[in-house]
Amino acid sequence: LQADIGIIEGDCQLTTLRAQAVAGDTLRLVFPSGAAGGDLSPERLRHTPWILREAGSGTRDSFLQWLGRQGLGLEDLESTLELPSNEAVCSAVEAGIGAALLSDLVVRRSIEAGRMVDVPIDTPQRRFHILTHAERQPSALEARFIHHAETNF
Repeated sequence: LQADIGIIEGDCQLTTLRAQAVAGDTLRLVFPSGAAGGDLSPERLRHTPWILREAGSGTRDSFLQWLGRQGLGLEDLESTLELPSNEAVCSAVEAGIGAALLSDLVVRRSIEAGRMVDVPIDTPQRRFHILTHAERQPSALEARFIHHAETNF
């Protein structure tokens, strides 16, 4: 698989690629509409059905880190459902299946529409980077895309 441009969350360690920060995002802890907010006791967290992204996902890694700060691991949770995309996780929360930690960019409209509620938690801001080959100049179209990403996100 070859690509002229890529977008990743976090840092890139490959010296063959140039990584340019273009956007940021925060994660939000979301529950189905009508769920009680505020109480994030370990007991509630253990008994909450959780909807997770697949292993290797940056969103899942962030959830596991946050869960660890609560003194818990996946093995402590009563039930989890694993789905392959943010949209699938968002739809499952909206359907009342469980709670999730998701990107603000993914859940903002659902929260505003009342289809889910969020509980404020302290999570670090995520950074997104555009990747290009370190020894190649971006084409005019790629350069316009990068500029758009830098100025609009």
